[in-house]
Amino acid sequence: MKKSEKGRAWGIPCLMLACVFLADPTVALRDRLPDLIGYLLLFFGLSRLADLNDHFAESRKRIGRLIPIGVLQIPAELLLYRWLPAMEGSMNAYESPTWLLLCTFLLGLAKLFLLLPAMRDLWRGFNACAETAGCDALLSPSRRERTLFERMQRLSGVFLALGASLPLLPELTLLVTFDYYSAGKTDYPDWYLGGGGGQGMDLYAHVELFRLLVGLLLLLFGVIWLALALRALLRTGRDEGLRTHLSARYADEILPQTGMLKLRAFRSSFRLLKLGAVFSILFPLYFRSAFSDGKEGLGLVEVISRGLESHSYELLPSLFCAILIPLGVLSLGRLLPNKRGFLAFSLLPICHSAAQLWVNAAYMSRFTLKDALYLPEAYDAFFLLRILRLAEIASILALLLWLLLLLRRLLFAHTAVVYEGQDARALSDRATAALHGRLQKKLVASAILFALAALAAAAFGWLQLEYSDLWMLAALVGAVAVGVFFSFMQDLQEEVTATYAREGVYKAER
Repeated sequence: MKKSEKGRAWGIPCLMLACVFLADPTVALRDRLPDLIGYLLLFFGLSRLADLNDHFAESRKRIGRLIPIGVLQIPAELLLYRWLPAMEGSMNAYESPTWLLLCTFLLGLAKLFLLLPAMRDLWRGFNACAETAGCDALLSPSRRERTLFERMQRLSGVFLALGASLPLLPELTLLVTFDYYSAGKTDYPDWYLGGGGGQGMDLYAHVELFRLLVGLLLLLFGVIWLALALRALLRTGRDEGLRTHLSARYADEILPQTGMLKLRAFRSSFRLLKLGAVFSILFPLYFRSAFSDGKEGLGLVEVISRGLESHSYELLPSLFCAILIPLGVLSLGRLLPNKRGFLAFSLLPICHSAAQLWVNAAYMSRFTLKDALYLPEAYDAFFLLRILRLAEIASILALLLWLLLLLRRLLFAHTAVVYEGQDARALSDRATAALHGRLQKKLVASAILFALAALAAAAFGWLQLEYSDLWMLAALVGAVAVGVFFSFMQDLQEEVTATYAREGVYKAER
């Protein structure tokens, strides 16, 4: 066995970093460390372990179902904290809090039924591998006759159950307020906080205090759970006997199955590319609601914090797009050569977003959005912001078009139709050419629609002061572009699967 193979970390660093993101509490749908990143890290940290144990395989399957939920958290947060507040004049006062209650409830259900069992299976998988390898150091019981992994399984269950249920409690105060306050009643029940009669207290008026208390409590539990999880993963990764056992099993049972490993690389890559494409249409959806308190000369910390508050909803989708797409390309490895320039180019949208963040923060420290229509100095500052916005859109479009060129190269290299019998070569060549032509048509349609979506987003970025509804056109065209791209990726995945199914999974043994 090679020394490099024996010393593999087996995804332990990814799992440790994932625990950092999952330990951060999500209260009122505010998530400072996005759960989506934690789900992705867990998914890829389990990629090799899932071959060796049913528990790891089940954990990875559940995490895969959580990734779309993590994606939906971002537009849900936009809905609750940007779009609905802008419509308060035409909404019932309790409509936005009701949506928040519903989203918090659904997110809690997802964590209870998917994330909690996934973490339970993660620790069960390590426990089963340690038993098979005979790792006495990891299996020695200490407290209440439980092993290290059994304790972590129990602690993870308690922490995740609290993280899914406690954030719902502050939002439930809306139900009491709605029943006894918005209905026009003044006689509060005896059990109502503050006493009965007309002296009751509106519990939802103090919801931010309840959220703060829940957040602090969950943060305390999260820090404790994170410290114990990191300690357990470190001990697992440093155990020489377990690493040797896992490497030997992987070399004997998994590495010969070259077709299966290639298909797994394609599936993982295509999933990341689809997620990146989804985030590419989120950047025109944000409508900036600039504000100012009339203060000028704010310090560096105040300017950056104000810029982050106003710009984070616009910055994060661009960052996710510029990170997920290169990761999807990188995960293909040797299956897609000559991609180094693409990976370097992916830094350009990130740089544009950072520059836009700084200029946006400086603008909002002095002006409001409408000031650009009346004040010359505000118009000059906003002009630079629009230029950077156009540059960011152009860089994201270039990233997507370059990706489509790489996928075109991939479909020629990894898809083919093979017939057997008389004149099989000529028939196969004609069928392969027809297949490539059909796939290229969808690829070209995706490129055209992405370009149109970028033009619509650029029009909104330039004319948002005069025509603020242009974001709807950009969103519509972008959604159509992503739909066509998804169709192309689905067809490409089916053809790649057929190619390597014919090749056989045990090719290396022949």
